[in-house]
Amino acid sequence: MIHLSLVEIIVRILGAAVFGGVIGYNREVKGQSAGFRTHMLVALGATIIALIQIETVNMVLEIITEKPEFAQVFSMNYTRLTAQIVSGVGFLGAGAIIVTKSSISGLTTAASIWATAAIGIAVGMGNYRIAGIGTITIVLVLSLIKNKLRIAVGENLVVRFLDKEVQNEIHYYFDKNNIRYISSEFRVESELGDGQLVFSERYVLNVPSYQTISHIVEDIGEFESVTYASSQHNIL
Repeated sequence: MIHLSLVEIIVRILGAAVFGGVIGYNREVKGQSAGFRTHMLVALGATIIALIQIETVNMVLEIITEKPEFAQVFSMNYTRLTAQIVSGVGFLGAGAIIVTKSSISGLTTAASIWATAAIGIAVGMGNYRIAGIGTITIVLVLSLIKNKLRIAVGENLVVRFLDKEVQNEIHYYFDKNNIRYISSEFRVESELGDGQLVFSERYVLNVPSYQTISHIVEDIGEFESVTYASSQHNIL
């Protein structure tokens, strides 16, 4: 029976990291909570489990070919217990996720717990090549992606103001500080008793890695006619 070569295992695991990262990058720059590393880890975990499945089937077929009398023994679903581990650890990882009104944290930790379960399955079933390559790739994703790869992170910014002229000041501030907004949504928020209108604008920003959304909120909050400025993460 032909087993996966070491090169094939490496290509598939790295391919999962790349493709998952492409999707995660798109989500991260648009301000979603599940971003770059989370998508990479989920793709890695799923690929490792799929590779284990392939190697397990090959092993079973190899045994049956050599000893046909064992065919009845392996007629059961050989990976049923593995599937229970995958779903059970998913609930464990969910406990690491913290949801607040403005943000979600712990998604990467939850994904890493799930991916680590895949490593444990690989080791337990004797697939040391898959376990080793998977572990190295996961550690690289967790330790290097944020530190070495500079990603402009998407953040939401909500501003309320009394004078529409302040929009020009805000846009000038963005240009001056290399902040690009992906989209904006303007509306009339309310009307005060004296007929004064209150406006609001919600921006989705690409914040450079050397900037922080809290600093941006603080600066814009000091603009004249701005009554409210806050960051709000999109948790959908």
